[in-house]
Parts: sequence; C-alpha cells; structure tokens
Amino acid sequence: MSGRFRWSAFENIGDETPALVAIVPRKRDWRVMLAELWYRIPVRTAPLDLPDCRYIAFYQPRVFGAEKWAVNWYARVSRVSAVSRRELLPGEPDHPRAGDAYWRIDIDGLLRLPRPIPSRRRRRIVFVPTSLERLLVAGEVNDL
Repeated sequence: MSGRFRWSAFENIGDETPALVAIVPRKRDWRVMLAELWYRIPVRTAPLDLPDCRYIAFYQPRVFGAEKWAVNWYARVSRVSAVSRRELLPGEPDHPRAGDAYWRIDIDGLLRLPRPIPSRRRRRIVFVPTSLERLLVAGEVNDL
C-alpha cells in the first residue's frame, strides 16, 4: 500500500443498496463517461469495498456551470473491474500514471435525480458513501 488511508465505504448502511457519490472533476471526464458509459477511480484512493457498489452518483464542481456544486445524475453500476490507466486511456501512453491501477466502473446509462442534491457549502467532494435509498430523498449533500 502507498501509505494512504484505505477505508470501507459501505459498512454502516445495513440492508440498503450501496451507492457512492464521486466527483467528476473535468468536463472531459464527463464527455468520456457519456460516450463510453464508464467512470474511473484510482485504486489507491478508492474505498476498499468499491466492487460492492451498486449505484454511483456524480458530484459536479464549478466547471459545470448551471449544474455546479451539486449531485444531479446517477447510474446503476453494471460492472467494476481493475485495469491500468493505459488501458482506459490508450491515447495517453506516456502519462505519469499510465501504469497505475484504476477501477473501471461500467454504468447502464445516466439518470437524472428527481431533484438536485446541492452542496450548500460549495465544498469539493471526492467520495461520499451512501445508499440508493438516501440518494433518492436527500435534500442536500449532508443528508447523504
């Protein structure tokens, strides 16, 4: 391990359906996700039990304009697999992290949440472990 804290995301959700909120830091990442229906998370920073995740939702920071500082979209996870960054982004073979392991999270397609879940403090969110049940009723990020 690289000395980073490794954590378990879903240990406290009981019988609820495991879900994870993850940041989409750049519009380029969003475009790749829309076109190819997958999202990536570095293995070294991901929760240990990420393969147990059944849904993933996406926090959009300031670069997303009208949808900024909120969770607006989610998706059902169809598969989670470990691959190298080079396999995910073959057009970047010389990237400094090209050989690093990533979780490839395949999704069935994006669904808009019934209502946006804003971050009232406009803070940067990386991961928020939650459940599908909480995700669908949350009024703000702190409710997750």
